[in-house]
Amino acid sequence: MARTLVVILACTLLFTGCDSSTDKRAGDVSDAKADRFFLPTGDEPRNTANPTIEIDGSGGLHMVYPAYFLGDAFYASCRGDCSGADDVSVVKLPTDGTVDNVMIALDPAGHPRVLMSTYLRVYYATCEGDCGRQSSWTVTAVLEHDGNREVSGEAFALTPEGNPRFVMHSYRAYLGIGAPPPAAYYVSCDADCHNPSSWQNAQVSNQVWQESSLRITHDGVAHLATVATVENEDGSVEDLGAYLECAGNCSHEDSWEGVGLYPSYSDRYIAEIDAAISMELTAAGGPRVVLLGRSPAGERELVYLQCDGACTADAGWQGQVLVTSDQLGAGLDLALDGTSVRFAYTAAYNILLAHCEADCATLDSGWNLAQVEMSSEMKPDEVIPYYNCTVAAWFLRHPSVAIGDDHLPRTVYRAEDISGGVSHPDPNHADCVAGADMVFARFARLRGLGGD
Repeated sequence: MARTLVVILACTLLFTGCDSSTDKRAGDVSDAKADRFFLPTGDEPRNTANPTIEIDGSGGLHMVYPAYFLGDAFYASCRGDCSGADDVSVVKLPTDGTVDNVMIALDPAGHPRVLMSTYLRVYYATCEGDCGRQSSWTVTAVLEHDGNREVSGEAFALTPEGNPRFVMHSYRAYLGIGAPPPAAYYVSCDADCHNPSSWQNAQVSNQVWQESSLRITHDGVAHLATVATVENEDGSVEDLGAYLECAGNCSHEDSWEGVGLYPSYSDRYIAEIDAAISMELTAAGGPRVVLLGRSPAGERELVYLQCDGACTADAGWQGQVLVTSDQLGAGLDLALDGTSVRFAYTAAYNILLAHCEADCATLDSGWNLAQVEMSSEMKPDEVIPYYNCTVAAWFLRHPSVAIGDDHLPRTVYRAEDISGGVSHPDPNHADCVAGADMVFARFARLRGLGGD
């Protein structure tokens, strides 16, 4: 896949801390009223990690989030007017091994289907009947990979018939040491999907396609927004945001056609920021993409891109850089409300929602911003468990967003309680080292987008 850049327009500042007077196109940052709470884990309190949310055609909420360690994930459901943890029904989806990523998709009838990726295997979970009851769920390990592969992003989708599909890639070893050969795989099942032998697993690329968004339209076409690891002509390697389509026979590499979009930023080992790309499709099948990009100077950028035809060619795409800032953090997610675009992202460990009603890729587009939650406004932890640690604060990241039938967003994200402070030498105790005391999945329902 060649490196191909779309036309990128001038920067629009869209996050708290920027001086919007430097750009008259920048919208106001609005603090919308919201219901916010930590998502429950049932009778057993557990730390939880990056959550994901979807909304069915009746406005019901479906959320999944992994336990922070020791295996298992949780499925939670709630009405669209969910306002507190007591409104949420939750069940545990058991696994053997810590879940690195949990993904959810809804079948044509609105039933949840869940995919969970651990270090050694992939699990598939389905529900029949009342999904708020533990007994309604079946969880099966459907693929063993011995630590050589992983599923990242939202790389799980269902066909129009409700059959599961997902994209895997080679395991990303620390600094690449001992990593398997780079590859991407398309995995599918058409019947009896709790039988591991029913799954078909085919390599479709010799690149790593990571942090992907997989969507399948009513005509069966697979659309994939991904970050591909690309080798340039000079032998250097870079991560490139890309878009691919497959109209059929997707287990064959030649069936996938794609185009590079924009360089991708990541800093997995220092800033703990993975590559990030998110895509949704319009009713006509046009992709809308938001990407954590990398400027020519290596800066973090928030990039919006869209296409309405001939999307596997350069000329089909247009877009703009919305933000250039080192305060952009881990995770982003895009949702559509008709033709209106909304996406949640992280800035300075706060969760923000950018929204645009029309012409979102043009210079005069009316992007505006709402605060989902500001970490500084959360009540700090007053029970700090580590000796010599004197302060604590919340850090927010990895949002997922869905739009309700009231046209307002529901957002879930990861909240980490970090303690630190001044250490006083004591030979009987270790010095305070800043670190996470608690990690929880958190929910926010905005009651407006500001100004109402």
